[in-house]
Amino acid sequence: MKGLSVLFLDDNYLSGSISTSVGKLSNLSRLTLSDNEMTGSIPSEIGEMSNLVMLWLFNNALTGSIPTSFSKLSSLQILKLENNFLTGALPSALYSLSSLQVLGVAGNSDLSGSLNGINGLTSLKELYIGYTSISGVIPASIAACGDLMVFSAPEAKLSSSIPSSMGSLSSLVALDLGNSGLSGPIPSTLGRLGSLEDVVLSKNEFTGVIPDEIWEGWVKAKKVDFSENSFSSESGLPISIGNWKVSSMLSHCFYRIDNGMFM
Repeated sequence: MKGLSVLFLDDNYLSGSISTSVGKLSNLSRLTLSDNEMTGSIPSEIGEMSNLVMLWLFNNALTGSIPTSFSKLSSLQILKLENNFLTGALPSALYSLSSLQVLGVAGNSDLSGSLNGINGLTSLKELYIGYTSISGVIPASIAACGDLMVFSAPEAKLSSSIPSSMGSLSSLVALDLGNSGLSGPIPSTLGRLGSLEDVVLSKNEFTGVIPDEIWEGWVKAKKVDFSENSFSSESGLPISIGNWKVSSMLSHCFYRIDNGMFM
């Protein structure tokens, strides 16, 4: 089967480990083994599959670390490893994959690492790192990911504040940083993100006043959750919020500034 280019085996109740011989499928461009009962570690031999464009291994019971050999997959566009039991650090070498568009490692609670070097993912559109132990700051260099549409990091182990450079991510549609350890003021530059529809910044330690630029700029917002932070009591709803095309959920439960005395 050396000429095989596509292999879909997802959702089949498959069990056992992934054979190292899979690395011999040198022409394979798409491999899906998601939603099975696979165990053991991810074979480093997958890193030899130079034509691989898509790799789905999510929703299994895989253990061990993410192979550093994945850095050789120069054609890889989609890497989804969510909801396994992966450990160790997210290999920084992955950030050299300039063709990568989707990176999903959420739901691996013991997976560590940082976002330093993420500026190498210049084609990135979707990033899912929630419910992991990935820590550290959101680097200002994330602005290099100019096509980013989804940044999902709920319950990660981040620190410090949101960098003002995130205001240049004009394609961003969904931003979830709920309960991720962030603090400080929300940068007024986020008001430039006019494509945002879904925003969760709850359960952090954000302070200060919610910038007027946000009320003026987030005209496509459908869900906004600011709850359980430490905003100033001066934060409120300005007239400009009337420009928002929000769902009924916003006024019902998702726009909340509990500690800022506005509810």
